[in-house]
Amino acid sequence: MLFLFNLIYASTWGTVAFLIPAEIFPSEMRAQGNGFGVSGWALAVGWTVLINPIMFAQLENRTYFLFAGLNLLWIPIVWFFYPETKDRSLESIDAMFNARKPFYRDMERAYAAGADVLAARGMSDTDLKSSMQAEEGSQP
Repeated sequence: MLFLFNLIYASTWGTVAFLIPAEIFPSEMRAQGNGFGVSGWALAVGWTVLINPIMFAQLENRTYFLFAGLNLLWIPIVWFFYPETKDRSLESIDAMFNARKPFYRDMERAYAAGADVLAARGMSDTDLKSSMQAEEGSQP
């Protein structure tokens, strides 16, 4: 079960530290934000590796209940503060995170209020993909 947990966690929540910073930071700070996210992930993993043996020695198998409880605490945080970014360009996601409040519904309102950069430029996702492919073909 431990191997199954690690497999599922690494392929789902384990990627969040690498994906979210690339989406929430503005374009001009994306590299620094990604570095900050990965550094935070590395520090958290380091502390976890140091603390887990102590927790397992003291709590034994009840440590897994602690892990489950902490994961359950994340459900409302993700529900209220993490917007869906699927099928949205990075340029339009910038406007989403410029909302005055960090709540999901406020970010969606900011996105709907003109954050669709591609539509404002008269482009669709297919136009963007075809122009990117044309640029790739013209490069030596």
